[in-house]
Amino acid sequence: MKRNNDVDKKVEEILELAREEKINEEEILAQSVQEKNKELNKQLLYLKAEFDNYRKRIEKEKQEKFYLGKISILEKILSLYDVFSVAIKNMEEKDVVEESKVFDGLKLIYKEFTSFLEKENVEKINDIGKKFDPLYHEVVSYIESDEGEDGVIIEIVSDGYKVKFDNKEIVLRPAKVKIIKNVSTQIKTEIETKQGSISSNKNETD
Repeated sequence: MKRNNDVDKKVEEILELAREEKINEEEILAQSVQEKNKELNKQLLYLKAEFDNYRKRIEKEKQEKFYLGKISILEKILSLYDVFSVAIKNMEEKDVVEESKVFDGLKLIYKEFTSFLEKENVEKINDIGKKFDPLYHEVVSYIESDEGEDGVIIEIVSDGYKVKFDNKEIVLRPAKVKIIKNVSTQIKTEIETKQGSISSNKNETD
């Protein structure tokens, strides 16, 4: 009887050990699944970030191509716009505008061009009285004067144009301008330079 009890006890111990091993195995399996899930989530997040970056890059490239194409078209239209502007001005100066169907036609087309450019947010660069800016202006000559500030635009020789895209300003064509060259400022600078040179020579002599 005692022997049977010992056997039963031994069997019970074996079964308990088996249950524990099974629990441990299940825990290891569950932990392994969790680790794999974490790794998969990381990979998914990485792929999502990569895809978002790719999509943004493609959108940016598409937008840049769109802007470049639009700028190219606007530049060509501005060239035609200038032709009509000059033709109208010449006809007005030669006094051949009265009862001229050609003149009326030119004015109508010019008006259509003007309306189109306004809708496309194209503006003239009209900066008379402002400081010269190489991004917006091209200097064609200087007007010497003993009044006024150096580099201030005094005359626009040829119109320049700029356009706005999404709050970003782009110069389609810089304005050709004449700027002030202040003679008194130039003379003052030359005098100061000479005085500085004389003073330097004198110090070296001493």
